[in-house]
Amino acid sequence: MKLLKSDENADAIKQLFLDAQKSIVIISPYIDIKNLEEMKKILVEKSERGIFIEVHSRKNRKEKTHTTVEEVEEEFKDINLNKRIYLHMDLHAKLFFNEKNAIITTFNLQSTSLGNIEIGYLLEDRDRKEFDKLLNDFYYKLFNEDNEQIIKHKEMFMSKKNVWRWFRKRNNT
Repeated sequence: MKLLKSDENADAIKQLFLDAQKSIVIISPYIDIKNLEEMKKILVEKSERGIFIEVHSRKNRKEKTHTTVEEVEEEFKDINLNKRIYLHMDLHAKLFFNEKNAIITTFNLQSTSLGNIEIGYLLEDRDRKEFDKLLNDFYYKLFNEDNEQIIKHKEMFMSKKNVWRWFRKRNNT
């Protein structure tokens, strides 16, 4: 596990995207990649190479941020292939991961985070067992809330024990 200083978060996330061989998962309540050109370019290139991209963002009640899947889709309109977008009420966590490494951070995927004081942890493959346990609980909560997009996929009806195994199998990781 490596502590990421404020100015290292964005570069670490870019590197995580670059290193992805099978999948990229973005969990960020606030997303605005229009001004994050380098990250956007990497995601477009990865998508074109068949890398699966999954995005989880916040569904807000009153705030002027993304409230519909269509609005989040607009952020990722250049990424045409291999993506899935979910919205979650009250999402506050920020996680970025591929099949080997993960970043737990305070950094939202938006350009305004570049000037903020942020902190994060890079978890590498050797930390994976501990991270898998964390993700299992996290995904269980995400996929068992009242979420119309997930209800459409009957995948939400699963036990807490198997949710992360299902995710990794689905993404071949």
